[in-house]
Amino acid sequence: MSSKVKYSKNKLIMRRLIPGAVIIFILLLIAYITFITYINVTNNIVYENINSDSSIVDDNIAYQSTPIVINNIILGGVYNYKWVSMERYYFESINKKLLDIDVYTKKGKTGTYKLSEVSKEDEATAAYTSTTRTNYTDEYLAVKTGNTTISKMNEVILNESNTIVYKNKVKKALGLYGILNNTVKIREVYEVALVPGKLSYIITATNDGKNNRGVYSVAIYASSMGDIKLIKYNYVKDVNNSSNFGIYTTKFVADLNGDNVCDIILQETNEFNSKYSVMELSNGKFYEVLSATINN
Repeated sequence: MSSKVKYSKNKLIMRRLIPGAVIIFILLLIAYITFITYINVTNNIVYENINSDSSIVDDNIAYQSTPIVINNIILGGVYNYKWVSMERYYFESINKKLLDIDVYTKKGKTGTYKLSEVSKEDEATAAYTSTTRTNYTDEYLAVKTGNTTISKMNEVILNESNTIVYKNKVKKALGLYGILNNTVKIREVYEVALVPGKLSYIITATNDGKNNRGVYSVAIYASSMGDIKLIKYNYVKDVNNSSNFGIYTTKFVADLNGDNVCDIILQETNEFNSKYSVMELSNGKFYEVLSATINN
């Protein structure tokens, strides 16, 4: 007389799931060990996404492009929603001297002026210009007249209560980088609208200096809906070998290419130079699409 073996449906499911779970666990463990090894042998760690399409745009795009200027520095150009690198704009564009431009400070639009001659030294990493605006006390952003929408940057006054909230957002954004140093000192918080009508925050922070686990600087984006993203991050383990370590500062927030989403202009200042970057939110990440570096 034969006996029938009864199989539990749940047991069969578990038998199928366990091998997959083990594989996932092993992969995560390998990734974690790799990350820990990497951070222990590397002095300078940088998180940034770079899109270099601006340097290979079509000749006609470069020819028609108009400049994006910050504090007399050409960041690059834009035309028909396309980014154009500084080099492509400088060598190809017809829109240079006497172009009508709108000038903005953090207080808003100051007026419409003319672009002066654009110049660049042979070995220089940046091109320069000026405008017919005579007041250069305030930092400014200049673009072709009618070519951009600028977002107000309302600086948040920090207090004991909201500082804790912003610190927690930074810690969440840091993720695994928090292993390096998870202390937080908030530098600046701006309330902005990358998308019209939807408030968000740009937070810049560093470590608080209360331990010797290296130093970091970070810029993060936090939406009012709870979405938090790293914009840029850099860390140096050895503070005595930190010439490449840069502090991030938010300069302007504006829709520079006409796609109805504002871009962020960051300044990164280290021991020897300053870098200005246009950061675009695309496919859920921030990408550096234009940049210019000048010596301090």
